[in-house]
Amino acid sequence: MRHTGKDGPMDDHDALQRTLARARRALQILEEEKAGFGALRVPVDLQIELEEKRREVASLEARLAQLEGRSPARLPDNLPRRPSIFVGRKQELARCLTALSPQERGWGVVIDGIGGIGKTALALEAAHAARRRAWFDAYLFVSAKTSRLTPDGIREETLAATSLDAFTRRFAALLGEREIEEMSDAGQRYKALLDALRGRRALLIWDNLETLTREERDRIAEFLRVLPAPNKAIVTSRRRTGESALTVRLDRLSEEEGFRLMDEVGRRHPAVARELARAGRETRRALYDAAGGNPLALHWTLGLAAQKGYSLREALARLQDAARSGDLYRFLFAEAARDLAEADRTVLSALTAFQTPATPAALADVTGRTAQAVQAALERLVTLSLVNDLGEERYGLHPLTRTYVRAALREEVQEPPLAPAAHRRTLRFWVDYAQK
Repeated sequence: MRHTGKDGPMDDHDALQRTLARARRALQILEEEKAGFGALRVPVDLQIELEEKRREVASLEARLAQLEGRSPARLPDNLPRRPSIFVGRKQELARCLTALSPQERGWGVVIDGIGGIGKTALALEAAHAARRRAWFDAYLFVSAKTSRLTPDGIREETLAATSLDAFTRRFAALLGEREIEEMSDAGQRYKALLDALRGRRALLIWDNLETLTREERDRIAEFLRVLPAPNKAIVTSRRRTGESALTVRLDRLSEEEGFRLMDEVGRRHPAVARELARAGRETRRALYDAAGGNPLALHWTLGLAAQKGYSLREALARLQDAARSGDLYRFLFAEAARDLAEADRTVLSALTAFQTPATPAALADVTGRTAQAVQAALERLVTLSLVNDLGEERYGLHPLTRTYVRAALREEVQEPPLAPAAHRRTLRFWVDYAQK
């Protein structure tokens, strides 16, 4: 049952009804104009306008059905279920919904951040919230995720989309546009999908784009720049994209939110609840600190207690040892580490010796690199979500990144080959500083 209220569902419903009535009248006029040609050839521009208006009417009817609690005649929707545990992110969710709202003119939102920080979870939370508001006539989810982390290790995903063309094929299939899906020319399919979206109001979710090549990411960026309004998109990536859309950069959960996540896991797993009660608040805080508020790392560590019988202290020790937790750290960092240039490795190695945020000038001093080279390396590392830009020319490492890089410096993990000399030089710098 709908409730009335200022800017509430009843207002949305009434406005949608009026818009639908106007669109139906416009469609009727176009249909009458077409009928007037009789056996004569209908002009191409009229055919195009008529098709777009038909899609607009169908879109409005689908959205109105959603608001009225009816099942639309056709509502393309393959959204995965909402995360079973979702805590915090209120401000980030509000920003996503602002970007997706009908009043906003941009094409949507980019969600980026370190691996496991909850980008896909936030995207799905925002998409489901938009669906409850009946903002779109289609909800389409396609992922480029190539692997997933399970309690038994990393599992490869065989159905990951690997290119713009793979995404367009799947979006076309979800929309029921078989003719577009079966086109042999990728360029024609690209244009045909854009044409099919005119007059619609679809939400397209492009998940885990960091796994694609730079060329394919650039092609997707171009597609999004010409995405017909009022369609919208959500992009998730571990890489900063620099796109002309709202960017939501996910950081760690707050300590309170991290504790809430632990409690939610405990409600579902009695073994975890017992361990949390036995461990006490200080061990909880130590777990939160070691995970750096990363939801995936917290889930993975608590999973050791739930599924493998670890005590919370044993699970925490495992998290803090990258060599013993290779699957987790490879899942989070290995792909980004493979793209590091020599200067990036040097700066990243040096940063692990800083216990407080470092400035580009300090990093230039300890690495012997020019200020320009250090700044360029920092920008690349921030883009890869390996380094946090804290503002005011200060840079730091996420606790998980620090653990991983230190293990790599000790050659306890296979990747990445780093720059131990830069790390030693930085430590020497601090020893000399302390002696002075």
